Amino acid sequence: LIIIFHSQENERILVLAATNRPFDLDDAVLRRLPRRLLVDLPDKINREKIFRVILSKEELDSSVEFSALAEMTEGYSGSDIKNLCVAAAYQPIREIISKEKQVAGHGLKNEEKIETTTTSDENSINNNNIKVKVEKSEEGIGVEDVETEQPTKNVVIRSLMLSDFVNAKKECSASVSEDAISIAELRKWNEMYGEGGNRSKTLLPYFL
Repeated sequence: LIIIFHSQENERILVLAATNRPFDLDDAVLRRLPRRLLVDLPDKINREKIFRVILSKEELDSSVEFSALAEMTEGYSGSDIKNLCVAAAYQPIREIISKEKQVAGHGLKNEEKIETTTTSDENSINNNNIKVKVEKSEEGIGVEDVETEQPTKNVVIRSLMLSDFVNAKKECSASVSEDAISIAELRKWNEMYGEGGNRSKTLLPYFL
């Protein structure tokens, strides 16, 4: 791949390349990329910083502590932490949907009872009974109408709590492992060819 840059004399060009397979790079490529930096899994301090950035605009409960979140996500990558925060943000929404289903189901049961009663006692019901039952039926329908026509006016989403992240962790686990062979090989390669590496001549088991 040849890229031609047209720039002025006082402009500087930075070529940035990223790969998760540095073992496939030959010496010619390595010579043209003199600085090689390993982007490893974030430690506790960096995980806490990532949480602060992702949740900077979210409303958090007092139970949420960034140090606790960083402690419980050992081995998580930055992408894993983002997925965890998204899953945690869905927890209050799921509670609202669950309550709406319960209210809608309750209204439907009341409507079914009313229809059964009016059908079986059709000949013996007076006007007062009919009026009361119609009001009950309208009450059940009214709940559904409010929910479907104006779903955002009466809905209040609570703040994110620490329990939301605990529950979300059950759904979003770390995508990589500290003991994974790929992680170990990347770190060994970095020791040989990366920034500040010892340039030792020991062979990597990857090539064996």
